Amino acid sequence: MKIFITCLVLLSSAASNGQTTDEWVNQKATQLRYLLQQIAAIQAYTQVTERGYTILKDSTAVIATIKEEDVNLNSDYFSSLSTVRPGIPKQTTGIITDYDRIVSITDGIRLITPAADDFLNGLLKECISDMDWLTILTKDGQIMLKDDQRLAGIMAVQNRMNRRLTDALRARNLILEMKLNGRL
Repeated sequence: MKIFITCLVLLSSAASNGQTTDEWVNQKATQLRYLLQQIAAIQAYTQVTERGYTILKDSTAVIATIKEEDVNLNSDYFSSLSTVRPGIPKQTTGIITDYDRIVSITDGIRLITPAADDFLNGLLKECISDMDWLTILTKDGQIMLKDDQRLAGIMAVQNRMNRRLTDALRARNLILEMKLNGRL
């Protein structure tokens, strides 16, 4: 019996989470109070969740806007690469003048010898190829290049055209000299 009383005292002094006497007596009111607490907690969680979804939705909209702006920026950049700036075609006037001079020089000394004709025909083919490249470099939508790359291409054509003009002038002078010396 002592053991029973000792156990009873020990058990009654320990903290327990069982029902209180109020819960035993007023079970419907207690149940209603718990249900109201659960409803309040669910409403609070609903508000937090709605705020979270709103933040997520707004963040997604911001990300979409940033992405669209980035795509537009990149699109504008790549569009600008295929657009020739207004001052760039002005850089080609010397090349066109050189080309015209080469054509007039070579037309004046054709049909002298087969070797000379082959040389002049090759020279003209190279000039025509460079003029085609020059057209590509100076027309919108033909090729995507930055301005410095476009100008470098034009300068390369200019240098090659200058060398060809020099070669055409040398060929003409050589042929004229050969005619004067009676070798032709």
